[in-house]
This record gives sequence, structure tokens and C-alpha cells, in this order.
Amino acid sequence: MDYKNKESVRRIPKTICESVYVYLKDSIIGNEFEPNRKINEGAIADMFQVSRTPVREALVRLAAEGFVEISSHRGSMVKDVSYKELEEMFQVAGVLDSLATDLIVSRINHIGLAKLEEMTNKMERHFKDNDIGKFIDADYAVHDWLWTYLGDANDFLQKELRACIAKIKMCCSSPNIVLIDLETIKRSMEKHKRIAEAFRAKNKEKLKTIVLEHWVPPPPINP
Repeated sequence: MDYKNKESVRRIPKTICESVYVYLKDSIIGNEFEPNRKINEGAIADMFQVSRTPVREALVRLAAEGFVEISSHRGSMVKDVSYKELEEMFQVAGVLDSLATDLIVSRINHIGLAKLEEMTNKMERHFKDNDIGKFIDADYAVHDWLWTYLGDANDFLQKELRACIAKIKMCCSSPNIVLIDLETIKRSMEKHKRIAEAFRAKNKEKLKTIVLEHWVPPPPINP
């Protein structure tokens, strides 16, 4: 990867350390830095025209979040995640998301339900076009948008869900864990349509069941 490509930094954070952190995290999640790849502290520091200190601070933060492993012998490496770990992440995401939907269903209004219908229809268009990339982006967008309805009801839950999704994105984009094919997005599409229907019906029990089913990972395509 070209470390000099500053266009990879998608946001403009407040501090240099935060800027480095966002760049590295986005690059790892997007699989621009592959699992087990060593992160060149010097190259990153040169790219941002800073000392290595903010780079190291960002790497320590990423290590605490499970994206990077730091070794005195090998330096900082992008963490490799097993399919078993991914299954555990999906299980946690399912429990958290079912709690979130239980809180959201009484807060979402008719405008929100119309928006959910619109976003679900957009997913279906991408599905019919066999555009897996756009479908996945739309899938994540639906979840992220729904969680905004938590509002101040549970800010901690929102943060934990988004942190969990970031890890899942990293795993799903890894060349070592291939999960996504047309059959997978077909199942996901069916679940999202049922989720939208359950929200319209204000059916909490049905929502809980569907959401937990939705967060069951498919078997790896290349085990």
C-alpha cells in the first residue's frame, strides 16, 4: 500500500494522534492493511510529517481495541482473527442488537418507518443487481441508522454496537475469512425485509427472534 496516499484519511479529526488512529483503523477495517502485516511506524510518521510518538500512541489504542498486536520482537502487526472469534463477535452483536431493537421499536415514528422501508428497498435493488459491495454498505447503513433512534436512551449501547461492527467489518474483509456470496446476501435480504415488517407491526418478540437469526454468521466459503 502507498503510505503517501493521504486521500485514505476519510475524516479530519481534532488531533494528529486521532488522525493517525483513524487512518490506521480505516485501513485495517478496509483490508488495505492485511492480517499479519507489519505496520511501518516510520512510513506512517513521514506521511503525516510527525514524530513516531503519535503513531505509537495510535497503535497502542488499536491494540487495546483488538485491531493490532504489538510485540517487542516483531513490532506492530495487524491482528489476524479466526473464524471462531468471528462467530463470537456475531453472537455478541446479535444480543446487543436485539436489546437495541427492543428499545428502538417504541421510539421510531412513522417518518422513521418510511425511511426504513426506503433503505430496505435500496438494499433489494443492490441485491437484484448482484452488487455485493453496495449491498453490504447498504446493510451496514441500515443498522447504523436504526441505532441513532436509541438517542439518549443508551449511549453506551450505541458505542458498543459500533465498536463490534468495526471488528466484524475487519474480519469480513479479510482474505483469510471469506463469507460473502450471493446466497449469503439473499438470506440477509430476507431477514431485513422481515425486520422492517416487524418494526411496522411493533412486534418486539418477533423482532428479537429475527435479529438474533440475522446475526448468525454463514459458514466460510473457503474454510
